[in-house]
Amino acid sequence: MIMTPTLYTSVWTDDYLDLLNYAKQVGDLAWQEEIINKLATTTEETIHSLILDEEKNVLWRKFDAINDELLELYARMEHSNDDNEKLRLSEKMWDLKLQRINIHHHISEIRNTLT
Repeated sequence: MIMTPTLYTSVWTDDYLDLLNYAKQVGDLAWQEEIINKLATTTEETIHSLILDEEKNVLWRKFDAINDELLELYARMEHSNDDNEKLRLSEKMWDLKLQRINIHHHISEIRNTLT
């Protein structure tokens, strides 16, 4: 599902309204005031940028996890004497490299959107 800036804003606003309701339930007046100020001063563009930043951070964590897995596979391949195992590991590495390329493209798209 592709989210438009308006939909992002709706989701973000809904989340903050949930927080406001919780702040009211626990009786935290300072937190309520902080949330109300945030709701009043945040623009749609700011919300969109915040959400894209978080998406980018999630993608970088996935990218890093793939790199860690690749290092593990390289080590396993280096210590393996089984040609079938090496072939299987090599295929898995190519799959991970393709995933990493796709993630990097998505990160680049987000970066271009934010600039």
